[in-house]
Amino acid sequence: DVLRFLKTRNQQISGCRDRADAIQPDKILDKLKERLQEKYPDLLKKAQHVAEEGWQCAAWADIEDNGPKKKTKTSVLERARMFSENTGSSTLSEEKKDGDEALNRQGNGG
Repeated sequence: DVLRFLKTRNQQISGCRDRADAIQPDKILDKLKERLQEKYPDLLKKAQHVAEEGWQCAAWADIEDNGPKKKTKTSVLERARMFSENTGSSTLSEEKKDGDEALNRQGNGG
């Protein structure tokens, strides 16, 4: 995703635009690829192939890409539910349900 990010989202790179001695965002990808070609050409080749396939992380999906190429097994909401179940913390809907049940018991003399 790094190569794809540097290619498609370099406007989101900060911390170097105001420094004359820093590599500017529109040049970082070229510099990275140059160094990878020198030191790790096989890794660069593989990374370029993966970058062409699309985002590997669902969080970076482009609208025009119609989402990531790899399907995620669980949605963000499902992972949040699983987290709350594993940690013993309740969700807002569970708290509301518990509160409603308590009100019903009080209304019925319970």
